[in-house]
Amino acid sequence: MSALGQLDTQRIAVDRFWQVARHGAVLAIALHTVFAIFGWAIDAMPLVIAQAVTVALYSLSYYFAARQYVHLAIAVAWIDLLGHATVACWIVGIESGFQYYSWILLLLVFSNVHRTLRTKVALAVMLSIFYVAVDWWLHKTPPLVPVSPVALDVMRYFNIACFLLAMGVIAAAYGRTVTDAERRLNALASTDTLTGLLNRRRMSDQMQKELTQARAAHRPLSVLLLDVDHFKSINDQFGHTRGDQVIVAIGEILRAHVRQQDLVARWGGEEFLVLQPDANLAAARETAERIRRAVSQYMIRDELDATPVTVTVGVASWRSGESLEDTMHRADNALYIGKKEGRDRVTADHSDTVAPLRASA
Repeated sequence: MSALGQLDTQRIAVDRFWQVARHGAVLAIALHTVFAIFGWAIDAMPLVIAQAVTVALYSLSYYFAARQYVHLAIAVAWIDLLGHATVACWIVGIESGFQYYSWILLLLVFSNVHRTLRTKVALAVMLSIFYVAVDWWLHKTPPLVPVSPVALDVMRYFNIACFLLAMGVIAAAYGRTVTDAERRLNALASTDTLTGLLNRRRMSDQMQKELTQARAAHRPLSVLLLDVDHFKSINDQFGHTRGDQVIVAIGEILRAHVRQQDLVARWGGEEFLVLQPDANLAAARETAERIRRAVSQYMIRDELDATPVTVTVGVASWRSGESLEDTMHRADNALYIGKKEGRDRVTADHSDTVAPLRASA
């Protein structure tokens, strides 16, 4: 995969990370607002103050996440998850279940695309030590505000439900990120990054599948091998950037002039391959001629002149009993003959009975 493709895939993962971070902040603001109301209802004002501080911190975290201030957004989230869980448990007791929120950090650590595995393991170990230490301290410390057992049960089960909800949201988001990345990587592995056409490896796989189907159904199968004429001269005269533009333009022309079931690939630097299932030699030659005429209308324009681009096409049709390598070899020979006879033409396999199609005026 190209460096550009890797960066694009990483960008998708990072965008998903920040989307989850913003949604998580909104969810946390809503939940802690509910806790503030509940604290006020049970006359636990220290808990109300703690929830208000948490709402303010998550609002700040949302602001940072929306602007992708990486370190600030993460720092605020860590401070709140660790600090709020500890302070809330100290206020109303560990039986309230507020400590569960700090455990969310473990999943966030391992789903964060910004960190290496070594860093994730180190953070997980430190968090585990922190959890054990806080748990020991909270069991030794009486709550700041006595709360009825019924209120503690309500808070504990509500906190468990919220904790599971948060874990589910994070896990689902991470799963979607992995699925999207895999889909993107598969696409990048099977397509040419410049034109978006199939690359040589993917085309080779597809050709074998089409050959198997053609053999089983006794159907025709044809290949068109195209080469841009004098492409080195184009690069030398106009530069490689303009040469890339020519390659992209030809790829678009190919898409526009083949059937939906046809397969198109960039076979080499300036070489393209079209595979046509259910097309005999005559039909393939007609397609090749349409492509040749369309390409010949494309011009490289500069300040002084417009230079036409042409292609030479070799066509061959698969014969029962032969391999695709043999068919490709015959198409390549036809292409060579077309180049030798003057370029800008379609030439069928020379061992067939059909004569070359020369460029029309």
